[in-house]
Amino acid sequence: MNVRASNRLVLASATTIVAALAGAAHAQPYLCTVNSTTSSLSSTIGVNVSLNGSFRGNYVQATNPTGTRTNPGLGSAAAPINNPINFTGTGGTASPPPAVNTRPSGTFFLKLNPTVNTVTLSALDINLRGASPAPTLATSISINYSTFRTFAPNYNYFSLGVPVTVPVGNATVNALRLTQDSAVVGPLTPGAGGSYTFSLVVPCTIDSTVELQGSSSDTTGAAVLTINGVVSAGAAGAQTISLTLTAPTNITQQIPPAPGVPIPFELPPPPFSTGPNANVILTANIISPSSTTIAGTTTLPSAGEKLSPVDIADDQGNLPPRAGIPNNGVTEGDYNAFFSNYFDANPLVDIADDQGTPLPGSFDVPNNGVTEGDYNCFFSVYFS
Repeated sequence: MNVRASNRLVLASATTIVAALAGAAHAQPYLCTVNSTTSSLSSTIGVNVSLNGSFRGNYVQATNPTGTRTNPGLGSAAAPINNPINFTGTGGTASPPPAVNTRPSGTFFLKLNPTVNTVTLSALDINLRGASPAPTLATSISINYSTFRTFAPNYNYFSLGVPVTVPVGNATVNALRLTQDSAVVGPLTPGAGGSYTFSLVVPCTIDSTVELQGSSSDTTGAAVLTINGVVSAGAAGAQTISLTLTAPTNITQQIPPAPGVPIPFELPPPPFSTGPNANVILTANIISPSSTTIAGTTTLPSAGEKLSPVDIADDQGNLPPRAGIPNNGVTEGDYNAFFSNYFDANPLVDIADDQGTPLPGSFDVPNNGVTEGDYNCFFSVYFS
């Protein structure tokens, strides 16, 4: 082999070693907090429900003798007769659904590895309602019933086979929470001025609580969101970063059946009649099929704080941290997680190079995975 060929071989080998060491560099973790004053969920929320139930006049012989009484059929019925009227119905919000705007809040973990251009998103836990007032959505239902009469006021409600539309107030979205199911890794694309972009397909769970006519329904469903991120300049190991996540948020959740709670309700006069409303006690049970549909975009401007190299777990020792569990920095949870995974050579505890310098360390020092260097690094940082 001639000298020139030998030099080329040495240069190629050196390049390979540097590239390998660069690839071994560990991602820098950040705990990111959503700026709830500038975040937004801009969407429509539609509620579609199926119902059954009954209503009865609010007459009570001892305490409300002038109240409304109800009775099936068209016959006269003297007090104290006051019988329930059964109904079925469907309804929900208007079409198109009403617009809703909220200020989400929450946290997530982001690991950046600009050396090999990868990003990891984990433990996303977002309150989509945030501190915003609970969205209220005007709702009406179309009901079917058998012919009945009311007394005080006196009306005949004929069953004509045609549903009667009745406004039933507001559906209230009391809770709307999005949590990430598992960590996701994807490519990190360098941009101008040291900025980065990424796009990740993230499996999530969405929990909501919708109240309608006294019936509160807690719903849990699965959603897969494409989350796009833009990280500001200086993200390669900076103490703090700023970034924005955006996600098209198009989710349909099935509302499980829920028993109704008896509530006062003003029943409008029958068609072609005028006069005061009939005062009844309404019990509306939510049955299947019922659903909530969200269609819009979630925007999450956030700030990220660089974590200690030994802050690898949440306070309960879960590795990686889980959504909804506190992570108060370096705690016993990190200690337990490190030793539970160290002897299994779990790459998530690869926090240092072979000399114990926190990663990314120096490219002049090898990093052969989980070694004594990680052990020494953990103890030197943990007890300081």
